[in-house]
Amino acid sequence: METKDDDVDCKEIVFDVKLVKGCDPILIEGDENNKDNECYPTGYNKIFEYVYPPEEWTENGKKWRRVASTKPADRHQVMALAEELKLNLEHWNAKMHGVCPVRRELYTQCFNELIRQVCVNSIDQGELLIKIRNEYNQSIINHKRYFESGLIFRIKHASLDQLAMILSMNT
Repeated sequence: METKDDDVDCKEIVFDVKLVKGCDPILIEGDENNKDNECYPTGYNKIFEYVYPPEEWTENGKKWRRVASTKPADRHQVMALAEELKLNLEHWNAKMHGVCPVRRELYTQCFNELIRQVCVNSIDQGELLIKIRNEYNQSIINHKRYFESGLIFRIKHASLDQLAMILSMNT
């Protein structure tokens, strides 16, 4: 598993795995024949940017963009996604029980790909799944905040109890 630094926090794990399918790169700058409205594939909707933010890079003085694929997934692609998820869970040694940031990241990417697949067929259903995903992510953030707050409270009071005990022994 690659990380940014040796002493890095678990939430800063860098994955070279992308489960959300993108379309072929699109030349957006450096091509005189390209118009602004041709920078997205047919059927592209801005809702896809909530699932797969566009990736942009410069190569040989030309600016490229990759956006989420607008092609519907068939049964074989869904089965391939499930197999790819399984292989990545094994490859990255994701724990199947308890808190595991690796497993969470891989499942998040898989869910984002499923949202992309649903968005291709129905924008309304895709928007609903995006709201569910965002609500879930907010719940995780809130649970972490409550846990940290409770931990700080307990440490503070444990320290005060120890200080009171030391002071009572000295008097």
